[in-house]
Amino acid sequence: MLDGKNMRFKYGLDAPISLSIQPGERVALLGPNGAGKSTLIKGLVGRTSLIDGHITVSGRPLQSMPRRILARALGVLHQQESQVKGFTVRQLVALGRYAYLGPLGNLNSEDHERVDLSMHLMGLSALKHRQIQTLSGGEFQRARIARLLAQEAQILVLDEPTAHLDLGHTHDLIRELVALSRTQGLGVLAAIHDLNVAAQYFDRVILLNSGRVVADGPVAHVLTKSRLEEVFQTPLHQIEHPESGRPQFLAVSSTREVS
Repeated sequence: MLDGKNMRFKYGLDAPISLSIQPGERVALLGPNGAGKSTLIKGLVGRTSLIDGHITVSGRPLQSMPRRILARALGVLHQQESQVKGFTVRQLVALGRYAYLGPLGNLNSEDHERVDLSMHLMGLSALKHRQIQTLSGGEFQRARIARLLAQEAQILVLDEPTAHLDLGHTHDLIRELVALSRTQGLGVLAAIHDLNVAAQYFDRVILLNSGRVVADGPVAHVLTKSRLEEVFQTPLHQIEHPESGRPQFLAVSSTREVS
């Protein structure tokens, strides 16, 4: 479990925030640009200074956990990462196994199997020998996700995991995370821009605005037309997804159509 109580950080959030992510739980973090999503994620994983409150991972204080132990519990995808030259896709994904390596740092058969499986899940098997710098933005993003899957952390904290992904790969990625959450008890906290992706695939939504939590709860409770119009300052149509019945939102194309 990832648990933060009364957290205040050096930058970006205007009020104390408390939240917890349980194994098997899928939580979307939503809000307009500048709402504090990235600040909250960086703070939760120790990348932004905590000035009040506390954060624990599996009951242990985040700041005092050895790096290898923390990596087995918490996997993190930051918004930006440079494409370092000299690595193949497989070598990048294999870096996710560092928390499990012995004194000599060599991969064993179990490590190799996990790396191969992670690449397969992200549709990267055919690209395993490609140099990282030759990948498209979407391919590189999938390689980064595969590295996290190879890490086998219990909870994933993802800042814009669908950035640079096209429609098909966006839904493929989120569906895979949902499947892993259900079958392996993987907890997921993901900052998402797409309201409809969040509504369709996640169990719980945390809605931020101006550095504060506006609402936190089930999709149908948090994602309402009136609340989203106020937070995003744009008129919306709300409809039901024809298969799941979950709320979906369309931008109003003309001010004459606003109800």
